[in-house]
Amino acid sequence: MAGVLITGGSGLVGRHVVAAWPVGLDRTTVSSSTHDLLSPGAFGRLVRERRPEVVVHLAWSASSTPGYRTSAANDAWRTASLDAARACLDLGVRFVGTGTVVDARPGADPYTDAKAGLRGDLAAEIAAGDITWLRPHHVFDPAEPSPAVLRAAAAAQAAGRPVDLATPHAMHDFVHAADVGRAVVATVVHGLAGVVDIGSGRLRAVSTLVEAGGSTWTTSAPPVDVHGGTRADTAPLRATGWLPSETEGYFAHD
Repeated sequence: MAGVLITGGSGLVGRHVVAAWPVGLDRTTVSSSTHDLLSPGAFGRLVRERRPEVVVHLAWSASSTPGYRTSAANDAWRTASLDAARACLDLGVRFVGTGTVVDARPGADPYTDAKAGLRGDLAAEIAAGDITWLRPHHVFDPAEPSPAVLRAAAAAQAAGRPVDLATPHAMHDFVHAADVGRAVVATVVHGLAGVVDIGSGRLRAVSTLVEAGGSTWTTSAPPVDVHGGTRADTAPLRATGWLPSETEGYFAHD
């Protein structure tokens, strides 16, 4: 395989995709420093000019940026991504888009609505297997640290105090960004189509995520009835030989 175009290669997941990329598999990584993909029509034009075999679209408003969930850029990303996906369909290029674990449940915020909207825009093509839709669950990276709860835990640990958790017992399918990166590579190499769930397939509490990183915690929030989250269906990825090894290593003692 040759000619894979990757957007967002310097992001939380993108860095791990690039690190796991197989030697000999041609790729081009597009960054915001060289291409403004949110300029009207720019993303679609780039696809038509480069004509890669596969487009792996990871770029979006960075999750580490304050206010990313409410940013007006979310709608712009939906428009640009749809333009690129349609260009790929016209050219016979495989488009690999990136959703989120909550992209089937819009209404939470503009970020979720934009991701869910894009998935809806492309629903027929995803269902037909003409587009691949990556669906990472709750991605974390202790080296960043990310998400915000790990940043708060790291700051509290440095200050010699426990971190205050609002929902310590909330259950999620946490998955290490390195495992997500390898899952993206496996998806491309093995030509997985339709919706590709990425997670560990196991639910863990927010408090467990924090404790696994060596932090202590407390909570000032009143007890709430916490419902279980959604587990990723990892069977298609596991069939390629992929395993969530970094995730399980991080939680080795839970």
